[in-house]
Amino acid sequence: MVNRFGIAAALIFGLSVSAQAETMQESLLAGIEKSDNLMAARQSYVAAQQQIGLSSAGNDLSGNLTVTGAQTESDSKSSAGGFASSQSFSTRVAITKQLFDSGEIDARLAVANYGIASSMASYQAAEQGAILSIIDAYLTLLTSSQSRQLQEENVARLEAQTQATEVRLNAGTTTITRLAEAKARLARAHSNLIGAQSQEQTALETYQSLTGLAGEDLSLPSLTGDIPASLQDAEAMAVANHPDMKVASANERSMRAQFDVLARQVLPKVNFTLSATDSRAKGRTQDKFDIKGEIKLTSPLIVTNGSRAKGKETYAKLERAKYQLADTERKVALNARSSLRALNASLAQKAAVEAELQAAELVAEGISAEVEYGQKIFLDQLDAEQSVSDAKLRLLQTQREIMSNHYRLLAAIGSLNGAAVSLDGMLVPLSETPDAKDVFRGFLPLADLPN
Repeated sequence: MVNRFGIAAALIFGLSVSAQAETMQESLLAGIEKSDNLMAARQSYVAAQQQIGLSSAGNDLSGNLTVTGAQTESDSKSSAGGFASSQSFSTRVAITKQLFDSGEIDARLAVANYGIASSMASYQAAEQGAILSIIDAYLTLLTSSQSRQLQEENVARLEAQTQATEVRLNAGTTTITRLAEAKARLARAHSNLIGAQSQEQTALETYQSLTGLAGEDLSLPSLTGDIPASLQDAEAMAVANHPDMKVASANERSMRAQFDVLARQVLPKVNFTLSATDSRAKGRTQDKFDIKGEIKLTSPLIVTNGSRAKGKETYAKLERAKYQLADTERKVALNARSSLRALNASLAQKAAVEAELQAAELVAEGISAEVEYGQKIFLDQLDAEQSVSDAKLRLLQTQREIMSNHYRLLAAIGSLNGAAVSLDGMLVPLSETPDAKDVFRGFLPLADLPN
């Protein structure tokens, strides 16, 4: 493992750590708090937790109340009107408890726990995506703002040169062609400025939509988080830690556990039922009150077509989960390797762009002096100054790419979390997500449904 924070910050930005980290923290904290996608992922985790209760529902004590009434009209020659009426009414209360389930509940609990593990990994993936989106929006706004400033400086420079050319033309020391060339360069600079302003506005709106902050006075943030030293380390970390791998692995294990559930579903079950029945009918002789306790042992004798179909479905889903796990491993390993290469390439490009900028500035200075002595024409000076401006823009873009690739690599190896961006202890842990609202009030099954 190599921590490039100190090296990269010193070489690229030359800024203090504490001041920049606070700016990034504010954006990330605001964006994470505002993220509806993260809130949805939290609710998915809460929903997955309820599978624990659903899995053990077969062992819950259940009670049922059954009320029946009947009005019977029978043909009778001895009764007035030709019909004899009779009424009957009964009330039955039954309490049922499963005493033995052949381990089916335990098997279902194992499946539920894998579902919880999958939802936790899905939340980690959503958190990585949210952090990366906010960082990308932050860097895009910062870079577009600096690009717009460079374009404004370029326009101001060309406007001054155009005015100076007009003065020289009036003095007879230059030609109308040189003035036209200066105006053409100025028009192009205005066009570039318009594009830069449009990009900055789009970046600002994107940043504000994610964080709700104003997006003013941003500064280059510091690089945080450890990155792997080699392609092999990056691949190993991605396979071990990437949330997509955790989701695929949990799903594969869940499908394996489904076979245990399937096997135990066809094993014997023992249920106990205690019931009380109060029956009333016309005439006291038919009234009765019964209390009955019953222990029932049930066990399937044959394999049904439904059981066979369920077994085949489970087997096919397990095979699908195996293929998905293998494909996910391939993808995350490839992405980790390519992300590390991209970071290394952007670091190398920065040195080249810095050398290009330094050389362009020297060339511009030399050509400016040569123009004064008539060794170069004015167009050569404009070209040289434009090369300096272009090199500055490329340096800004390279700096952004370094930071973007750094955090994309952290996401690729599954390490882009709160701790990696100096938010450790500031985010609400997933385990502390409030439980869902109970729609049933008290002991009776009265639902308080949401609007």
